[in-house]
Amino acid sequence: MARVGVGNCQAGGDIHVGGGGTRGSAQRLPPRGNRLAGPRGDQGEDRRKPGVGVRLRVAPGSRDECDRLPPRVGASGDSFKPAGCRSGLSRVRRAHRRDSAQPSGRDPVKKPALQPGSARSPAPPPTRSAPTRASAHQLPPLASPAGPRAPWLVQLPAAWYPVGVHTKLSCTFLSRAQRAFRPSLSSSRPGALFGVTLGHFMVDFCMGWIAPALPFVTRGLGLGLAQAGVIAGLVSVVASFTQPALGWVGDRLVSSGSWLAVSVIWTAAFTAGLGLAADFPALALAAALGALGSAFFHPLGSASTVRLYPEHKGKALSLYSASGSLGFALAPLAAVPLVMAGGRIGWLALAPVGLLGAVGIRRLVGRSVPSPDSGLPPSAAHPLAPARTGYRCLGLLQMTVALRSWVLGAFATYLAWHLVESGTPPALAAALLSVFLLAGVGGALAGGALADRHGVLPVLWWSGVVATVALGAFLMLGGPVGVAGLLLAGAALQAAFPGSLVLAQELLPGRAALASGMIGLTGGLSGLGVAFTGWLADLWTMGTALTATTLALIPAILLISVLQREVIPGSSSPEPAREPAGKEAP
Repeated sequence: MARVGVGNCQAGGDIHVGGGGTRGSAQRLPPRGNRLAGPRGDQGEDRRKPGVGVRLRVAPGSRDECDRLPPRVGASGDSFKPAGCRSGLSRVRRAHRRDSAQPSGRDPVKKPALQPGSARSPAPPPTRSAPTRASAHQLPPLASPAGPRAPWLVQLPAAWYPVGVHTKLSCTFLSRAQRAFRPSLSSSRPGALFGVTLGHFMVDFCMGWIAPALPFVTRGLGLGLAQAGVIAGLVSVVASFTQPALGWVGDRLVSSGSWLAVSVIWTAAFTAGLGLAADFPALALAAALGALGSAFFHPLGSASTVRLYPEHKGKALSLYSASGSLGFALAPLAAVPLVMAGGRIGWLALAPVGLLGAVGIRRLVGRSVPSPDSGLPPSAAHPLAPARTGYRCLGLLQMTVALRSWVLGAFATYLAWHLVESGTPPALAAALLSVFLLAGVGGALAGGALADRHGVLPVLWWSGVVATVALGAFLMLGGPVGVAGLLLAGAALQAAFPGSLVLAQELLPGRAALASGMIGLTGGLSGLGVAFTGWLADLWTMGTALTATTLALIPAILLISVLQREVIPGSSSPEPAREPAGKEAP
């Protein structure tokens, strides 16, 4: 804590600033005698200069004299030296040290105030000039001149900060936090991955908007439930079955960022057009065109994500997958209130949102995505045998993805129904369904990181085993153990999706978008399995049908074991069979 005085004020004053590097942070000190104005208890007043974190104790009649002195703070922020006040500053510092050395029960030595015109009176204050150092009411930038400047919110006057906050440490922390949030991309601009994940969020948000808001449109047009089901099925078929062909086209596109932006605005525009459809054919056409934009974005987006992060494919695809799941989960929360409040006009809220998102994606991604023929190497965690890779292994992977997607889709569709039949309150059943889906988002994030660290095939194998055991505990035991098993199963089922995309793109090198489209087609085919589960529920009970569906994970685990031997010859276990590239076997 520094306590300094103004030497060239005729009446003087006490100025208290925070020491130890604090720049303008005011702290309340116990009242002390005014060294230049007179003893303690005089008729002085305390006031704070506007925008400055200091306290001035000024004797009557000396306000104008002190206002003429420009306050200055040194580069370290621990001193207050107005121009021409060096002698007065030294005297007050020496007096302050003498006061600190005296016992606490004695009054400090009181010196008479300096009178104007005396021999020891300092020189008159010089004319005010532009300060050469940082002013006391201005905070320094959070980083060096070559680095990024701080946001305007943290460049507030020092008086706004809490008393005792160390500004220098705060500035250092914020500067390092800014650098930490920058993705370290070697082949693209920072923010390109955020642009791709933002596009995936918005596309799946539009697709998730259709199901909860479609009944309001069909009711207004006088359509029945069968026609509404046709629209929903049309969206699913177009969005899934056209992905391989559109992925083949995406592998031959050069500017991926521009086409990603086009697909986002295309999807948002035609999905919003569902609210303006006047009859059933127009409604079906708008739904099909909107699903076509989604089918074009998904293979191109996953391929662009891998090209941005060739060394961390699993982590990048986990973020990409989680953003889409989050958009699909949040869409009903926005769709139902807007459509209920605005009617069919509420659908138009998707158009400006899609436009802004497309502009943002175009600026963030731009041309930063490498070309498809950049020759990305396979991951070192699970090296592939080139002679055994190809469409046969991709077919095995597709069957595995289809079985897992069938189980996931069946539980996402019929879980609430099964819980209500079991005696669970409807509100609690809906909450458990939401938590089950959100657990899948967390599982996708964790699965990508685990695939980069331990390999794709071990993650696929173990996640299948964990999901089978967890779903069995939910269906057989119930109670808190069953709820925990349900959450664990949701995370395990989604944990395999990023690794499946990585492996599919490695099985077809140079055709990443086509491989992603093949996986997307498999996910769409799982809808047939969901319908089969419903047929089983009509024959038996919902619990029995879900139990039979869970058994489909067993052949999926066996297919992963077969795929392990096909991809890595001589391997019969789910552990990586080779050393990473660059290391020789002992």
